[in-house]
Amino acid sequence: MENTTYCNGKCAFCTHEKVIQKGDRPSVMLSIGDAKYRIRKLKLYQLLLQPDNEGLFDITGLGESFLNKDIFQILEYVKHFWTEILVTTNGSLLDEQTIRRFMELDLPHLDMSLCYYNRKNYENQLGLSYNTTIANMKNVFIIRNEMNVMTQLKVHIFDNELNSDIDRAEFKALFGEFARESDRVYTRNYDENIGAELHTTNRKRELGRCFPIYEQLVVDVQGNVLPCCSANSHGLSMELCCGKITEEPEVILNRINEIRENQRNGIFADICKRCSLAHEYHVQDVYNVCDERILDFCKKHGKLYIFGAGDIGGRISRMLHFQGIDFEGFIISKISSERTKYGKEIHSIDAVAFDNTVGVIVAVSEEKQREIVDGLIRKGLKADSIFIQDYFK
Repeated sequence: MENTTYCNGKCAFCTHEKVIQKGDRPSVMLSIGDAKYRIRKLKLYQLLLQPDNEGLFDITGLGESFLNKDIFQILEYVKHFWTEILVTTNGSLLDEQTIRRFMELDLPHLDMSLCYYNRKNYENQLGLSYNTTIANMKNVFIIRNEMNVMTQLKVHIFDNELNSDIDRAEFKALFGEFARESDRVYTRNYDENIGAELHTTNRKRELGRCFPIYEQLVVDVQGNVLPCCSANSHGLSMELCCGKITEEPEVILNRINEIRENQRNGIFADICKRCSLAHEYHVQDVYNVCDERILDFCKKHGKLYIFGAGDIGGRISRMLHFQGIDFEGFIISKISSERTKYGKEIHSIDAVAFDNTVGVIVAVSEEKQREIVDGLIRKGLKADSIFIQDYFK
């Protein structure tokens, strides 16, 4: 849910300035009353669209989340309906009082985005203090640890700004001494969209069926219901707009199904052709792969597990759900404080009995796959009972 389109920064990867200046999106601050209504309606849609999946509620969008003075009331209300909650921020407004108030909520996730690693570029482009933002982000880790809450912290930077392994190591070292094992400090790619052409060296395939329209539902500050973030970030795409949040659920659901059916038939909205996500690993034509490989693998095993409960594991769990396939739960190398994820139980590898009915889908990054497969084989699992997600790279 988008809680504001006001922002105090000008991140390189964000379309905020373009769409606001062009008038494609208005500058709006979501009221607490409207927020509560939309939270209830979003929970209804989550139950209708993914009844077996607890889901995740994300405060994000074109604006800076903490500019909304009602942010804490909004989050308190969200906690009545979701346990998995994510807030995204640029970190510039996280003074000590704000951090402590946020940590008192004991939410599961806070995602902090640093647009530029280089201080000069950061301050010239965003007009914010680099040192203040870095100090704020460090304090988030320190205060989180001091208050002993379970919030997982992520800091990411777009690696177009990191020009060497030394840069990356220095960036990670800024937070490394305060980070827990569950935290993430990482880099990301972003792709420039110019006109209708995608300019990127990472483009490997043509448009495939899009994953976000099956796993996301977005409500912008104006109350438009959209099937993905891209339909919001490039200006309101009426091609993908499913209606207003105040409309009857039947209207919204019919429109969602129509968009999905169009994509299954190879009909894509203009915004889809300009979306960088449509050419990245998690939205390549995974449904064809699912039909040919995962379904066949699943049919051969009475008990299915997914090894890895991170982002890749979550996508695979949703993909199985869309195909009507149930699974026992997630496996991880060693048990953590989290007992469930995406509505399924988390098991340590030592707690699972690997008999001849068990099949495991490995849902980890490519560099960890060999280690995981070797570990499963040592536990007695046969190689043909292990499915490696080699297309999620």
